[in-house]
Amino acid sequence: MKTTILEDSVHQLASLYHMSNNNGMTVSMTSLGATVTSVMVPDKSGQFSNVVLELKDQQAYFRNTAFFGATIGRYANRIAHATTTIDGTKLIFTKNEGDHHLHGGQRGLHKVVWNIVHESSDCLIFTCTSHDGDEGYPGNLFVRAVFKLTADNELVIAYHGTTDKTTPLNLTNHSYFNLSGDPSKSILNHNLYLAADSYTPVHNDLIPTGEIIPVANTVFDFTTARSLGSRIDALVGGYDHNYVLLQNRPASTPIAVLHDPESGRFLEVYTSKPGIQVYTGGNLDGSHISPCGTPLMPYSGVCLETQYFPNAPNVTDFPDGILRPGQTYYHSTTYRFSVRS
Repeated sequence: MKTTILEDSVHQLASLYHMSNNNGMTVSMTSLGATVTSVMVPDKSGQFSNVVLELKDQQAYFRNTAFFGATIGRYANRIAHATTTIDGTKLIFTKNEGDHHLHGGQRGLHKVVWNIVHESSDCLIFTCTSHDGDEGYPGNLFVRAVFKLTADNELVIAYHGTTDKTTPLNLTNHSYFNLSGDPSKSILNHNLYLAADSYTPVHNDLIPTGEIIPVANTVFDFTTARSLGSRIDALVGGYDHNYVLLQNRPASTPIAVLHDPESGRFLEVYTSKPGIQVYTGGNLDGSHISPCGTPLMPYSGVCLETQYFPNAPNVTDFPDGILRPGQTYYHSTTYRFSVRS
């Protein structure tokens, strides 16, 4: 099913699409930013609720400044001072977070109306082209994003990219999860496990220092499941940090597990990426409103953004996140939902 929406100020057409499976799970998306707007899954009582933060109406997504549910690129997360040098060529990107570049810039892929090239009850495929010079990025970049809903209540996202010039590329999804299904409840009681025994510390502006350090004996240790709120008061603004995922981990084991004890809902995350950003929404300020009229505030949701590391193009020891002509960018992330009494 498709619904067309229009934002008059920019005269862009976008459409809303829906997937479903035989278990009653549904996923809704808009072609603006290849954005996930709703993921309906049951709780331990069989009650279905949306477990991602949603904006009040489709027009609100054109004014989305917190990246709710969007496909992020070209480079997810931050690039320090909005610049890097690749093969001797200095690149200068749009500054949209103080002196830095965040999530692809003012008009990254989250602000593009993507083409829909396949639509079925369990699969949506979106494509877009980012042109040479967009937000300072070199090369004409072609991206294909495949969203598939499985019979096992998995939302599988596969990203493909090709370019005609060397460019940074780091695609992710920016859904805010709240497994309670109620945006008026915080996620501080959610338990989180991460298959990560180290993280990349940051300066006050959230740019990594370049170090990789152990999480042991710090507030960043989720190698044993802990509630997000158990130590969050030690951090100004909450969690907004990149974790270094364990190497040589079995593909069949999740790299993150989120659990809401009250609803019984679980979310397991699997990915081919080397890192994951845990962001507890510290910058949400109530200016975005949910469909039920709830202002979305800090800790209304938590993002689990699979990624290359922040500022990786400027840090030699980080996986570089660079795509070159003749190469194909391919990464996938799976979000598996379940419930346990």
